[in-house]
Amino acid sequence: LVARMFPVFAASRDALLLVAGIGAFTSVFAALIGCTQDDIKRVLAFSTLSQLGYMMFALGVATMEQPLGYTASMFHLFTHAFFKALLFLGAGAMIHAVHSNEIWQMGGLARRMPITHILFLIATLSIAGVPPFSGFFSKDEILASALESGHYVVFGVGLLVVGMVLSLLLPGRKAARRVRPEYGGFGRTRELITRKGLTIAYSSIFAQYFSFGGLVTLLPLYVKSLGMEAFHVGMLLAIFAVMFILLQFPSGVLSDRTGRLTPTALGLLLGIVSLVALPFLSTFLLLLAAMVLYGTAYGLLFPSVSALVAERTVPEERGLATGIFHALLTAGVAIGAPVMGWVGEVWGVRLGLALSASMAAVALVVVLRNRRRI
Repeated sequence: LVARMFPVFAASRDALLLVAGIGAFTSVFAALIGCTQDDIKRVLAFSTLSQLGYMMFALGVATMEQPLGYTASMFHLFTHAFFKALLFLGAGAMIHAVHSNEIWQMGGLARRMPITHILFLIATLSIAGVPPFSGFFSKDEILASALESGHYVVFGVGLLVVGMVLSLLLPGRKAARRVRPEYGGFGRTRELITRKGLTIAYSSIFAQYFSFGGLVTLLPLYVKSLGMEAFHVGMLLAIFAVMFILLQFPSGVLSDRTGRLTPTALGLLLGIVSLVALPFLSTFLLLLAAMVLYGTAYGLLFPSVSALVAERTVPEERGLATGIFHALLTAGVAIGAPVMGWVGEVWGVRLGLALSASMAAVALVVVLRNRRRI
């Protein structure tokens, strides 16, 4: 529909930016959700959503004067139809063979189903954009259109999704789901990310620090727009840090008594409330109160998600699990800061601050959906 009505959308630069932003977010979000699934059909379904996001942001970076994104989007729609059909056909053959949709029960099928293995691998390499398969050429055109039109954030998101889709669909070998994995490499990392409890810890810490990246980028601009000075920004960040430190001790006790879920969900919720309220506050005292609430959110969340990492791993894999935890923490800031900075530049600092809570809202949904798994 967007492609058919492209001349209408092209009349407004803001409309195209909205299309590009929604497409980029969809491509990343769907790929992340796909990484947490155990059902092979769900994995493929979320990869389809991610590719649809790819097509949408390609349309969003195009203009009537530079229509490369429009052409690339339609090209990717065409190529995607073929390799995704092949992936679903291969998945159907594997489900028929093992009588289960669970990917963890499909280890070792390459020897028993060599033709399916080869065809599924070809389709996987194509959707991941590996040359010389068709997906490479359509994705390359999409990325080129984003780069050519100056949408560098969207271009970076596109590169990120390429790697995520590759990691999502390349098979890891595992006979059954156990606490002690019998394989190494990326398969072990993927198993940790999707393990009960660790999914909650990893999604929560990434989301919370994605929001923090947006906050530290946009808060100084918002405070300055209210006529305040750098000292006020420093005080707001200081009260956040103080609350974060002080509440970790009682929060740890609360987590031990009530379980990990309650402080984690409460921390995400308070973080969302404080960020959404922040753009509507115009005095220093009110901003200070919001940052107290924001620091409380971090103090509640951090001990619980850290404890989940320790509880859901054995000593032989705890170092890797902790490394993933801190990598996602850092990645949240690294991605959230430029993305929300771009949002603030395009649609305003107030909206950027409020939308910084969007990833935390997604993580809260993940926590509540998985509440029976911990």
